[in-house]
Amino acid sequence: MTTLVARHGIHDSPTLEKVLLWGAGITVVASLAVGSIGAAAVGLLALASLVLTWRRAVIMLMAVVMLVPVHLYDFPIPSPFGKPDRAVVVPMLVFFLAAALGTRRVRFRATPMGLPLALFGVVMAAAFVVGGTELAYADVFSDTLKKGLFFLGFFVAFFVTASVLRVDDARFVMRWLVLFGLVVAVFAFLAKYTGFNFFRSEQHYIPLLQPSHESLDVTYTRQGNGPARMVGSSAHPIEFAVVMTMLVAPAAYLARTARGTRRAIFWASAAVIIMAAALTSGSRTSAVALGVAFLASAALRPKRLPLLAVVGVLGLGVGFVVAPDSVHAISSAFGSGNAEQQKTNVQGRTEDFGPVIAEFASSPLIGHSYGYFTPQRFFFVDNTYLKLLPDLGALGLFLLFFIFWRALRMSWRAAKARAPGDDYSEGAAAVFVSCIVFVVCGVLYDQLDFTQVTYVFFLLAALGAVFYRAVVDETPEWSLSPARWPRPLAGSAA
Repeated sequence: MTTLVARHGIHDSPTLEKVLLWGAGITVVASLAVGSIGAAAVGLLALASLVLTWRRAVIMLMAVVMLVPVHLYDFPIPSPFGKPDRAVVVPMLVFFLAAALGTRRVRFRATPMGLPLALFGVVMAAAFVVGGTELAYADVFSDTLKKGLFFLGFFVAFFVTASVLRVDDARFVMRWLVLFGLVVAVFAFLAKYTGFNFFRSEQHYIPLLQPSHESLDVTYTRQGNGPARMVGSSAHPIEFAVVMTMLVAPAAYLARTARGTRRAIFWASAAVIIMAAALTSGSRTSAVALGVAFLASAALRPKRLPLLAVVGVLGLGVGFVVAPDSVHAISSAFGSGNAEQQKTNVQGRTEDFGPVIAEFASSPLIGHSYGYFTPQRFFFVDNTYLKLLPDLGALGLFLLFFIFWRALRMSWRAAKARAPGDDYSEGAAAVFVSCIVFVVCGVLYDQLDFTQVTYVFFLLAALGAVFYRAVVDETPEWSLSPARWPRPLAGSAA
């Protein structure tokens, strides 16, 4: 496995590698001892380049995304490393560019999602430049710039992951993502019974984490006299429900393709537990998300309907045992007895259309800038696609749908490319189910404003691109290294 910065000759010289490792380690310890955070960060980056492989780097990013609420914590490191996810994404990009320029081993690989993602980034930049004066006048220039750069981190995670991982790595990485989801699910059950949310107390166990808010006692939320709604490591119960549901299909995939009965039982149990955890959110969105996942799975593999039904019943059963009040609240929300509340909810959503469309009409093509339409300046909009209209206009919304369409089409084609039972096509099928859950649930809340669920989508889409490359097509690879550039007269046959 290629290390983060592929070096020529270092691994052939064990003495040199040991010297570099000890030097980087001593630098980190000495820097922390004297309180030099910057020097410690440099030493940690050097250690990462010497120790980590690309596969481990992607797993580290997944661990941060799943186990650390990045909206609640900061690192005591100056920007752009202040947020936990930035401390992984930015070095990944730097190491990737350095490796791509310096070695033949690391190459940029094109994916079906590459073009719409690049165009979306261009529209974001254009909207920011065109609306810069207006943003400065409204005193939101720096806020929108930060939000736009933050959003580009999702693109970096996708492109680097899709480029550096081999198809044999994709299953291994997905295994870790599901394991992290299982940990979050178990701690959600713990919070349900004890009221203690570990993810809101991580600053006591990880010294580098500093709370970015005065209070972190957000163990759950509650609507009226209803049951407590678990949030896990997410920012909101709805986000938690969608993230958990997006991991059910990957867990089921690992169970189907596991080698050995014990492993199959473990991953199947993980799928059931994660599904039950989604229900502890007490959100109607969890029922919608699980329904979408069931229908998508049935569309891909109709012959597995009985198995899907068994998993669904088991998940509902575990959810009812662990959190009967949450399951009852979800079922009641869809019942006829709750018709008035449903009517009020629908009216509240439809009333958003008029003001949002009016703001969109003032700049209909590319909008005002990503992050312009905020609840602080306007109001909450529980619809990703509606909210994007005043931000990036009709062109931005079209490109977002283009991104989602390419992700779904890519994973669908890979899932259908070979007979069911093939490991790679089964992995692509799991990615398709997860991605369509994300896309559909965007109608129910402003998901692009939530870090965890958006990272999970782009990371799973990157794994889908790796499966697609192996099953459907060997997509082209573009090297940034001058040693790989074509030479017109080199090697020509006489």
